[in-house]
Amino acid sequence: MNDQPEKIIVTPYRVRHHDRLSSFAHLGWRAALTLFTWFILGFGINTGNGFFVSLMLFATPLLFDYLRFKTWGWRTLLKRLEIIFSFSWFFIGIIGLVGILYIERLEGVFYIKVSSSFIAFHSISLQVKNLWEAIGFSIFFAIIDCFLYQNEIEEELYQQKIAKDNNFKQ
Repeated sequence: MNDQPEKIIVTPYRVRHHDRLSSFAHLGWRAALTLFTWFILGFGINTGNGFFVSLMLFATPLLFDYLRFKTWGWRTLLKRLEIIFSFSWFFIGIIGLVGILYIERLEGVFYIKVSSSFIAFHSISLQVKNLWEAIGFSIFFAIIDCFLYQNEIEEELYQQKIAKDNNFKQ
């Protein structure tokens, strides 16, 4: 009976076909840029639909980035949440661009309202500030992803260490 744990063989194929971080394509950059663009998104809000253009420019790269990378284990749940949130911002941007939503200023406060030419939901309005704060969840997810990232090989090594520790305790 062999007490040695099974060794992981790392091949160039395995490493090449999984996300690799570099100094320019690092999850920390995503978190920093998401924070920076979120602040810009909250600056200079005007009536009309210009905010929705900026919202789409904010959401599109995040959505494509989250759709691109592969996950496993608990990060799959995080990735799904990131996709849901990013797609929501993208969708709101689209319906704002086509004129269903618009921004109106009432008593010094900006509101998102449904156009009177749309078939329904005319009484719905939301402060732009509330939407902007909700978009802040994208920053939260980017930061979590940055600090908790493990590639597949690191995950396998971690699982082997746990198994070895459990065998040692028994």
